[in-house]
Amino acid sequence: MTQGQQRDKLNYVCAMFAELAYHHVPETEIGSNKRAKIISSEAYKQILKRKMASSVDITPYVSRQRNEGELPQSFIVTTEQVVAIGHVFGKRLFIAFRGTKFTLGADWYTNFQAKKVSIPGGGFPWTKRISDRNPGLFHRGFLIEAYRISALINTELTLRGFGHVEEVYLSGHSLGGAVAFLSQQFLRVGQVARIFIYGAPRSSNVRGCIDRKFKYPIQVRHAGDPVPTVPPLTFRYVDYPLELNTDGNHYRDPSFLECPFTSIFRWLWCLCGLGKSHFMEIYRKELGVTAGAVGAELELVPMKRLTNEQLK
Repeated sequence: MTQGQQRDKLNYVCAMFAELAYHHVPETEIGSNKRAKIISSEAYKQILKRKMASSVDITPYVSRQRNEGELPQSFIVTTEQVVAIGHVFGKRLFIAFRGTKFTLGADWYTNFQAKKVSIPGGGFPWTKRISDRNPGLFHRGFLIEAYRISALINTELTLRGFGHVEEVYLSGHSLGGAVAFLSQQFLRVGQVARIFIYGAPRSSNVRGCIDRKFKYPIQVRHAGDPVPTVPPLTFRYVDYPLELNTDGNHYRDPSFLECPFTSIFRWLWCLCGLGKSHFMEIYRKELGVTAGAVGAELELVPMKRLTNEQLK
């Protein structure tokens, strides 16, 4: 197996976890997303329409019970803004993140202008003099959410005794992707082997992107997905160093999307519900095809579709 093939398979596995996180819907989210302007997952949309918290029990999919009385090799933690799920396979720990708030508009516009901050105690590979003058800066809102959810994850890791884990894989979609990237600074885990993120917003300035203390993510994106285009470059945010299409090739905007106004078009397309390019299911299925996975086109978790009678 080539390195590229191995990367594609790991990418697909991490994408499955990122999608699975949308199947856990805490009761606090039911009703709070009635005014959501952009939905990140088809399954999540169906669960919200049913108005049933955790309408799909994902425990069997992320947990393997062993001896009676032994803690399961998985966990689910939530904050007001983020859901994270984790599971151990052998000596590998997979952690996936997703956001819980999808009311864009003014809320996101304010979020885009959030002050960029450095990470307290963060290490940079330069002298103190240089790092003091030119620190890597990161989106304050995303950084706060990464810190909050990481504290809960660290508690679970200590409780369950995952000391045997040798490799950690982080993944996340949309806001969850930015949180996955930044959480590595706060998680008390071993070596972070890879980070795969899907349709994630920008989260740092250029100096932050060359901090070698970080394991930088592989960002997978669609041309029609508007979320990776924010916060705007004019706010001195930058794209992730490595961005790929779902076919494994390096991402580049098509020529017809290179003009300054295409970002507005992409947002209007998604906000009107006409485009599903941001859906996590689409990312996962296409990555599965690239990885040669059998059944990649199938639904990740069986779930009955809504009928017209149920919607009345």
